[in-house]
Amino acid sequence: MPRMKRRHAFAIALVCVACSMPTVNSRPSVRACLLDSSESVDDAEAYSAIFLLAHVALDEDAATHLVAAFRRAKDPLRKLALAYALDARLQFVEYRDAFVALYPTGRAQTAIWSMKTDYVGVTSPLQTHLAQLANNDDRALDKLVSGVPFADGSNAESLADKIQAISRHRPQAVKEALRRAGVSPARLGITIE
Repeated sequence: MPRMKRRHAFAIALVCVACSMPTVNSRPSVRACLLDSSESVDDAEAYSAIFLLAHVALDEDAATHLVAAFRRAKDPLRKLALAYALDARLQFVEYRDAFVALYPTGRAQTAIWSMKTDYVGVTSPLQTHLAQLANNDDRALDKLVSGVPFADGSNAESLADKIQAISRHRPQAVKEALRRAGVSPARLGITIE
């Protein structure tokens, strides 16, 4: 693991451990530590915390905190990450629509693939979430497919796998999305029945 990533991972772990230790006044939860980290000016720390919050139960105060952060966010990637966490936890149409609308198209997706974060995964949780939505949403499918011409390495493989999986349930929709993007199924190494 690169030195900077280790330092960020260590810092987040240290904050969460420190926050979880009993004190005279109170003992903040891991969720509270993650909420604090989600406001960090350090992108790696903030994105890591936001991605983890998408997998943590949110009480009303935590949800209100994330909604306020989403409404205040000026940076498009930060706002997208917050929309992801809110959609994953609250599952309100408002945040699902915001997530799909904010998700970049084409070459701009490289910003997602190169995000600085300590969240470990083969691909971005944002791309995985978009693929999940693309199972039922043509806008999400079009955005997912639009990144194909610009993806390489694990991102290209991941996109191909996700599009192949969607094509099992929505073959016609995938064919149309690929056609609109000017991408042949052969370029992805997939077959669509």
